Amino acid sequence: MSDEPSPAPQDESLHDYVDASFTLADALTPTVEKSVRDALDQLPGVRSVSLVQKTVAVHYDPTETAQTKIASALESAGVRIEDAKATASSPMTDALTEKITPSEESSGEQ
Repeated sequence: MSDEPSPAPQDESLHDYVDASFTLADALTPTVEKSVRDALDQLPGVRSVSLVQKTVAVHYDPTETAQTKIASALESAGVRIEDAKATASSPMTDALTEKITPSEESSGEQ
């Protein structure tokens, strides 16, 4: 038996993520959609991918991959990107943001 403590488990809920949204020039065909999913699934840090009409939404860990790498993977899969946006996202930030409403903010200013 070892006297060394076991490493602490990583808590995913305390990790920061980025949500990126890519608007495509053309609608996805089933073949291209599969190519896009396969390309993004190969990138480290990509946690989820959503494909809806001409939009690809990617939830990823910015310490493992970058938005430029995701864009390159999309282009390699055969799509042309018209626009790209990214916002920071984390469960902690989202939880705090959801609890603040405009009426609560204004009531604090007296």
